[in-house]
Amino acid sequence: MLKLKLILSPESLIDRFDGQIRTGEAINSLNLTRLYVIGTSSTASASELTIIGLRPYIDVKTIGTTTVGKFQASATLYDGDNFGKENINPDHNYAIQPLIYTYANANGVVGPPTGIVPDFELAEDLTNLGELGDENEPLLSLALDQILGRSHSSSKRNAGPAYELVGETDMNQPTFQKMYVTELPQIQK
Repeated sequence: MLKLKLILSPESLIDRFDGQIRTGEAINSLNLTRLYVIGTSSTASASELTIIGLRPYIDVKTIGTTTVGKFQASATLYDGDNFGKENINPDHNYAIQPLIYTYANANGVVGPPTGIVPDFELAEDLTNLGELGDENEPLLSLALDQILGRSHSSSKRNAGPAYELVGETDMNQPTFQKMYVTELPQIQK
């Protein structure tokens, strides 16, 4: 029989966010007024958190294609002391990963579950991906055009043949992105 116990201490609830960087300057010492973010249909989670989280404070412009829309966080819980990896039950080789929160920014805005629609749309073109960091790489070029005010014709831009992500490495493996059990547990009646 699986017994789980959760021990919460007041100490674990203290916010230990450090508002300073190593030099002693405030963490927001860059004094940015605008940020350009390049994203694709694979952009998710912490990247989306950065975009949504900064929007109440600075102008955030997005470039590329609509993001995933994952605005939740999870925690992996093991059958061990305090749900951690210490003293894991050797008879169990699984864990659970429940979603534990959805975040909102300072204005109470939660990212849309359909993803963040770009301000300047440009799908990647498999025939012209460019070289990462080269100013002629299509997505970076579009970002630089916007930053430098070189392009005012439209917020949408057509590239060559766009691609759609149809899979990932090892996606055909039975254990791809899954928590799994290698042997079925015996159920005691």
